[in-house]
Amino acid sequence: MVLDQFEGDLTPLGRAWTAIDHRLDDLRDRIEETWLEQVSDLFEDEAARHRAEEQGKQVAARLRVDYKRGYTRAFGEAGRRIGARAAELRVLETRCMRCGSAHCPSCQATATFQPSTFEYQLEAAAEYVADDVAFDAYRAMRAASGTPEHRAANLAYWRVYLTAIADVLPERAATLEADLAAKG
Repeated sequence: MVLDQFEGDLTPLGRAWTAIDHRLDDLRDRIEETWLEQVSDLFEDEAARHRAEEQGKQVAARLRVDYKRGYTRAFGEAGRRIGARAAELRVLETRCMRCGSAHCPSCQATATFQPSTFEYQLEAAAEYVADDVAFDAYRAMRAASGTPEHRAANLAYWRVYLTAIADVLPERAATLEADLAAKG
């Protein structure tokens, strides 16, 4: 809903996700309180209590992952919209308003322009898109932490992330391989 009203201002989207984050924290607190005050004592078997507690922790962890996935998707979409608007509004060539020349012979002025707000937001937009595109690769890298597969997972993550950056900021494609080598 917030993205449908998107006009390049990320403040409403940030506020919406802050509210969701607070609600999720409240839910987690209520679940923990309910467990401690009402549920944990219902288990006579210590092993059953431990299994139920572990299941609760898994549900809480899944909620956090789902929240983070929703966050990266929403901001990734905002980043894509910023990129699209920047491309739409990009001025590729400037001309004198009087004579149409790039360098006006009558007033000796060079035609200039002010980039759109969307152009200024492209760096952040690229990171939002990259976070979205590389979400699963990031989780795989984190899961491989401390294992022999970590190096490969780390490089796979950075390849996906930096390629997504270069898709939004084409000038970064020229340094992609050097950027990847620096991460490896």
